[in-house]
Amino acid sequence: MDADQRRAASVSIAQRCRETLPWHDEMSIHIFMSIARNLQIDTSPLLAWIFSAWPTARVYAPRETSIMMHAQIFLDTEYAVNRLGIPEPPAQNVAQITNFDLIFVPLLAFDSAGHRVGYGGGYYDRFLAGQAKAFKVGLAYESSRLSRIIDADIHDVALDRVITETKMHRFA
Repeated sequence: MDADQRRAASVSIAQRCRETLPWHDEMSIHIFMSIARNLQIDTSPLLAWIFSAWPTARVYAPRETSIMMHAQIFLDTEYAVNRLGIPEPPAQNVAQITNFDLIFVPLLAFDSAGHRVGYGGGYYDRFLAGQAKAFKVGLAYESSRLSRIIDADIHDVALDRVITETKMHRFA
């Protein structure tokens, strides 16, 4: 996809999220910040809508450490790009939050069982393992769908949904 197609896909994914996910007041949301060089889904259209439509929601983005830390973000948060190319919120915004209602997960590929292939650091695998009650949603391009991820095992945490530019995939 070229840049215009990726931008259009990100807007479509944000629209599908608005229409299909279980939104409510006072929810806690974890959202990844897109890595431009990896051509990830751009989460900024979704973030702009969340801040507009759900002003009482608490929104957090990850910070890179040996474990995933969560920093609260706001509409006017300024980000610094870390060594991996990930935009990070300021360290002073780090919060001690352990339970999320809704988690948006980056991925390279997903399969029909809701398994995902990430970027290899294991940050999200460890994070998701402790989030049994959270609704876990992967954001991906439809072209990232595989029939089966061969190395998925019983310890991998499957996603509840993957939302693409053309479809919402539901998993048991």
